[in-house]
Amino acid sequence: ALLSLSFITLSSVGGVMAQETFEQEEGEEEMQAEEAPNTVTDVIDNKSNLSTLGQAIEASSLQGALDDTSATYTVFAPTDQAFDILPQSAIDTLLDPANQDTLDDLLQYHVLGSEVPSSDVPEQPRMLSTLAETEIEVGLVNGNVQITDEQGNQYQVVTADLEADNGVVHTIDGVLLNNQVNLSDDSSD
Repeated sequence: ALLSLSFITLSSVGGVMAQETFEQEEGEEEMQAEEAPNTVTDVIDNKSNLSTLGQAIEASSLQGALDDTSATYTVFAPTDQAFDILPQSAIDTLLDPANQDTLDDLLQYHVLGSEVPSSDVPEQPRMLSTLAETEIEVGLVNGNVQITDEQGNQYQVVTADLEADNGVVHTIDGVLLNNQVNLSDDSSD
């Protein structure tokens, strides 16, 4: 079925009125919107409480990979409140282009190379490999998904199963740290 839209426009030349008709296949606009990929980075960019993570991904070399719809990921996404716990100097250091390798390593530690919805998280914690080639421990504690990083920090999933075309995003209440990343505030030395 065709959808016709008519517009009446006034021309500034001689006050001539013209009617223009535009025809479009019904449903064509909706199909185009559905075809646009919704990647894990799109999910992160569209959540107001993940803006710091969005900035970090944009500053990293990881964005292209996370936009790849032929790959599948699970992202444990620290909320802005989680980043607020870190010293501001640590955030500034991470976002400095001179430290992109450190930022990449930190972000890769939050990403699994497969999709793990919360319904697949085992009751008994188990080790899962991250894109940083290090492991995190993931399991259920009192019915909540808990992640333990290499430094022994334990964090909870705040919002689970934000679906994307190339995986799933779980927001978490902390920034995961592997043993290669040191974010202590050295400015007090």
